Amino acid sequence: MHESSTSMDPIASLSQIRSVPARIDAVAQDLNSGALIYAAVGAWELGELLGLDWENAPAEWPYTTLAVKLSLYDTGSGHPFAENLQLLKGVVPDDRYAELQGLAKALRGRKTSDGDLPLTAKEVALLEKKYAATKASDAWGLGLARTELTASDGTILCFEVIVGDAGELEDPKGPYEFERGEFLDTSEWVEIE
Repeated sequence: MHESSTSMDPIASLSQIRSVPARIDAVAQDLNSGALIYAAVGAWELGELLGLDWENAPAEWPYTTLAVKLSLYDTGSGHPFAENLQLLKGVVPDDRYAELQGLAKALRGRKTSDGDLPLTAKEVALLEKKYAATKASDAWGLGLARTELTASDGTILCFEVIVGDAGELEDPKGPYEFERGEFLDTSEWVEIE
């Protein structure tokens, strides 16, 4: 049995569309319709067919340097709040900071590691955020380049690639991966300025 022209290879099918804007529109229509004809095309090849230059992505696309978010609770300390209290200086009111300093001093005098500073949920969140930001330079990191293409109907096609330490491009993703929620979850990372 011969393959019919309707079951043509998706790469060949997309390649036959002469202009890049028309290809972008075809992929947008494919996504919006749910047909997902081009979903089997790898992100790298799909991006190239849509006019993207992956090799220059780190220089030409919006780029972010990320470091793994280190947790305050992985320090091995029995009193992570008390031992990192200085991170709240200037972040909480001065009288509250002074009160916490007194409590931290009392904790350091104890032989046991039971309990920690009685912080509010907001203070805990602030301390965790400040700790992660402060330790970001010590953490493992990567680069993240992302870009978008806009179809004539306004549909946004998202692309991303991870940039390793030596500048190698890894794990390219395109609009189909984006729709499936497979882009890098940046909430697990700290952005380095």
